[in-house]
Amino acid sequence: MLQFRTKKDEEAALLPAEAPTSLLIEFLFFAIAFATIAPAAALLALVSAITDAYSDTAYVYVVGFIFVSALPMTAAQYFGDATFDVRYGLRAASVFRLVISCIVQGIACILLGASTDWPSSATLYTCSALIGFGAWTANGTLNAIAAQTGGQVSQGLGMQVSFLASFFVIYLGMGSSAFLYGVSFPALGLLCSLVLLSDSDVVIALNVVSREPRRREEGERPTLENLCGIEFLAMACSVIALAAMSGYSDLASVLYVSFNSGNVLSRGVVSCFAVPSEYALVVGCALRTLVLPALFFASGLGDAWDAPIAVGFCIYAIVGGVLIQGPLLLVRRLDDAVAAARTVNLAQGAGLAVGGLVCCGVALGY
Repeated sequence: MLQFRTKKDEEAALLPAEAPTSLLIEFLFFAIAFATIAPAAALLALVSAITDAYSDTAYVYVVGFIFVSALPMTAAQYFGDATFDVRYGLRAASVFRLVISCIVQGIACILLGASTDWPSSATLYTCSALIGFGAWTANGTLNAIAAQTGGQVSQGLGMQVSFLASFFVIYLGMGSSAFLYGVSFPALGLLCSLVLLSDSDVVIALNVVSREPRRREEGERPTLENLCGIEFLAMACSVIALAAMSGYSDLASVLYVSFNSGNVLSRGVVSCFAVPSEYALVVGCALRTLVLPALFFASGLGDAWDAPIAVGFCIYAIVGGVLIQGPLLLVRRLDDAVAAARTVNLAQGAGLAVGGLVCCGVALGY
């Protein structure tokens, strides 16, 4: 006999199921996520180029500035967005956030690409922080929208495909001058954002003010604290893994491609299989955290270990992608999905920031 933890669980199970998210909305989530993370992805893809143009530690600082900026942005969204949503409505507030995100990233791309050569270190680091500001503003906004409309997996896939594509398009291209062309990505993100937030199904979903429970997926209601802990550790470990790549010299670019290929594959895993249980996510997160130091220690192995190390980074990313995506999907089982998504988003930002600080610490230790 099916049992429920609370009376609200029983009421939620009796409500009609939501219609599946349309292909258009899924595509728009993919496109917006792809475009709004593209400038950050481009910077992170330039492992060797930034190292050659500046210093051995410059790339690690870029990673740090991009990811440390996530915490103040997610904290602002956590503490302030609900107030603006009540005053202006979630749809209008989301339009404003996405517009600001795209404008800030467009300005940073122009500053980076204005020079025929690489700009000064101060400009590089400032633009890294601005790009991080824009990227995490858009990411948090999409997380809140997706909690109402669906589209989380497409959003995550768009981000990871952007990281992988940026390596081949930017890294093999024209250096910093390519960022002038990169302005087109925030512009594309802005256009797709306006289309998404004009869709009738999305407008209806975002204008719902009732707090009544929705029908949930089968399975027990997750604990929000556990979801936040999983998101924090999984994200922090993924960022720190980027810092570990800098210790592999000639193998760094190969590891970047391998790691981001694993991130893309992880979204396929999430799409094809059921979301792991809360307990499975907790165990998987703990084991993955314990394995993290091995990514640093393996840099001392000989050339014969290059292929196994690349495969190891790929597997590490696949597991991490599932752990990062899982909490964002499970929040929809909670009563106030938008508020829960913002809480998980804050944990995500904290993980990104801690990972970024570790990257800066690694740079200072060189």
